[in-house]
Amino acid sequence: MDTEVAKELAAETGVKPDEFLELADKVIGFANHSATQMKKEAVHLAFLYAASRYGVFVWQNSPKTDDEQAFSGRMTERYQAMLKEQFGDSKLKNRPASP
Repeated sequence: MDTEVAKELAAETGVKPDEFLELADKVIGFANHSATQMKKEAVHLAFLYAASRYGVFVWQNSPKTDDEQAFSGRMTERYQAMLKEQFGDSKLKNRPASP
């Protein structure tokens, strides 16, 4: 998998890329487990909601170099880059349809 976005984000935060991806895999594992008990669409939206809450929490408790609109724009751009990277992941292509 092309992990350029993950490598950039890891470097920006001072974390090793393998540690960054391991944490992402743990979150995905929790999501997959949750999806056995709830619709995957609900899990997906709950994770996005939680990500936005946690992102604002971190922003509020960090030295603010951006206003809310600039922070929101930067997070939106990052999410779009992450999506593009995942759409390019050959492991995700041609996967079986979900039940």
